[in-house]
Amino acid sequence: RGLGTPPTDRTGDPLLDAVLWIKRPGDSDGPCRGGPAAGQWWPDYALGLARNAKKKEA
Repeated sequence: RGLGTPPTDRTGDPLLDAVLWIKRPGDSDGPCRGGPAAGQWWPDYALGLARNAKKKEA
């Protein structure tokens, strides 16, 4: 997993109203896989998402 397209309503697709994130990247989903309680900030997870981020194509 990694961060992808930032939230926007400019999708370039007439059938797609918006791109959005459902929750803030880095917030834990719960204690599975060694994470903290749900909703708490998880720095290691956030860093992993950033490292795996989709590169913007030029």
